[in-house]
Amino acid sequence: MICFSYKLLFGTQPRFAHSCLPNTMQSLDYELTQDSSQLRLVTRACTTILKKEVITLDFSPTAFYPYLIRQRILRHVLCIENCVCARCVNPASIGDFSDHLKCSQCKDGLVSAEEPTIWSESVWSCNSCQEEFPYSFIKKVLIDCRRELESIDTSRGRASADELMNFIRRRSLTDLHRGHFLMLSAYNKVETCLRSISAGVRQPDPATVYSRDNIQDFQRLGEYGDVVDRHVRTVRSHVDIFRGKFCLLRLLLSY
Repeated sequence: MICFSYKLLFGTQPRFAHSCLPNTMQSLDYELTQDSSQLRLVTRACTTILKKEVITLDFSPTAFYPYLIRQRILRHVLCIENCVCARCVNPASIGDFSDHLKCSQCKDGLVSAEEPTIWSESVWSCNSCQEEFPYSFIKKVLIDCRRELESIDTSRGRASADELMNFIRRRSLTDLHRGHFLMLSAYNKVETCLRSISAGVRQPDPATVYSRDNIQDFQRLGEYGDVVDRHVRTVRSHVDIFRGKFCLLRLLLSY
């Protein structure tokens, strides 16, 4: 395994090229000594890197962001004009559907930009019936879904979770792929609504009889964990540590 460790960020970042699907990952490590402690930024290879292969790193915190937001950050913040990784050129080829809509014509296919790198100027078409859609239609659907999601009050506990789950199920049938970034945002809000409610019963205990509401909370949290897990496997297939936080949810559902 290749491993770089260093104290200064800016002096070493030029060693790497950017990719939204990098072959290295970074972490902060503490080095304790008798006299003091030092914080180190460590870069580790997270997949096999062949000789003369370019070493890549994701320069921005965009692992879970859709294409358009990633590109805006790369261009306007990091001055990276064009990323040519597989996730940017053809996200469906790696199983990333965070920008895909449901086809309003055939109801079965997925609508996406044929050329994601030009986004709003690209032809948007269905991968099943081949129907084409103007970007103005795509934008209208996204704005409508986002406004509805933002209008849901998340301060009412299970009542808010019910409304959010209704949004997820209804929109996944008519407008958005289940892995769309707005769906991930909705699931995250569900977890926020249920976090305090389920905090006292998170430890699985076969001897405990849980209420029907508790079981439903666990099922929803487990569904959220599965959705995030699938997305992590897509955009960071080599990183297992991020999946650990959802293992307890599946364990709870096994009782």
